[in-house]
Amino acid sequence: MAESVREAVIQTGLVGLGGAGLGTAFAVLVHTAWADMTGIVTGVVFMTFGLFVLPACRKKAKKQLSAKLYEMRSKLMDGLNQQFDRELRRTIRRMEDVVAPYSRFVRTEQSNILSRRDKFNELGNRISGLQDQSKALK
Repeated sequence: MAESVREAVIQTGLVGLGGAGLGTAFAVLVHTAWADMTGIVTGVVFMTFGLFVLPACRKKAKKQLSAKLYEMRSKLMDGLNQQFDRELRRTIRRMEDVVAPYSRFVRTEQSNILSRRDKFNELGNRISGLQDQSKALK
């Protein structure tokens, strides 16, 4: 009898240990399943992020970059056009300043030539008149 009690106690202990082992195994399994589920959910979230959010952010960034490049290009062209116009006006002004004495000389000489031409025409008319008078006297 002592022996059967002893076997019963040992079996009860083994069943208790087996139950504890099963409980531990179940806890590990549930924890592992929870970790797997969390990993799967995290993977789905990152996949969604990669498939939808990142391309949308990339497209938005491209549009912003394109708009900034257009704005910079416009500002650059405006600046270049303004600088070109300033340089062109300054160059024309310098050329006019360089040519101004010659222009004044040409205008003065032109007026001298015109007055001399008028005098020559007047003298030519007087000579014609004198020639006509000398012919009339002959």
